[in-house]
Amino acid sequence: MKHDGTYRAVPSEASFALLTCNPPGGTHPTTQAACGLLREAKGDIHKLNKSPNQICTKQYRPVTVHAYGHWHGRTVHQWKTFANACEAEAATGEVFTF
Repeated sequence: MKHDGTYRAVPSEASFALLTCNPPGGTHPTTQAACGLLREAKGDIHKLNKSPNQICTKQYRPVTVHAYGHWHGRTVHQWKTFANACEAEAATGEVFTF
């Protein structure tokens, strides 16, 4: 899930997708790429860093990404807030592109 960073019980601009990685599937539009990035990060969204040299503006419009589910038998409930959508996409790549 991703949203605009403002806390609400249900974010007004939230997006959701289901991703399964063994085998890749779900409602996520780029399952193969997203699963590959998650494998490299060992399922930890804080370790995602797809495009570290991408240039983004300094505009502050926070975006928070959330991951809920299971990764190799452990429960995952992670979130990370980025200064803007460009920074979120640079770090997480296809994982939160939906």
